[in-house]
Amino acid sequence: MVPTLRARYREAGLRRGRTLIVAEVADEPLAYALVDDITPGLFWAEFLNAFSVHVPTPAHPQAGPARTAVILAALENARQRGRKIAECLATEEDAPALRELGFTNLGRVVEWTVHRTLARDWNNHLIAVFERLSQGEDASTELRAETEMRA
Repeated sequence: MVPTLRARYREAGLRRGRTLIVAEVADEPLAYALVDDITPGLFWAEFLNAFSVHVPTPAHPQAGPARTAVILAALENARQRGRKIAECLATEEDAPALRELGFTNLGRVVEWTVHRTLARDWNNHLIAVFERLSQGEDASTELRAETEMRA
């Protein structure tokens, strides 16, 4: 039998796993939170100690309270694990409930995975893209002209 990722981490004295928290009304699941748990400090951005909220039927009359219930349960889960901060990877639909519970919007996040042999090239590519975007249209034209002159 192949050991699970959780078992492999445990053998090294580390923790990695997920918890699913479900809010049901009359045996119907209305919302759930997927809570990631990893040894604090193991992942630089701490996204793997965050949770996400999912409401498959947002038009259901109890969807709002169900969303709030799973958020509160995810907060309690974080407290029980000794976390001082709970981070939610949220959608626009989650934002009002999260703000009401005291969360602060930290902005949009993008995460990607590349093979280690491509990481340096990918990083350089992203730096170039964001430099061009931050300098505006005229600066992008100047950058193109400089690049063409050097070739």
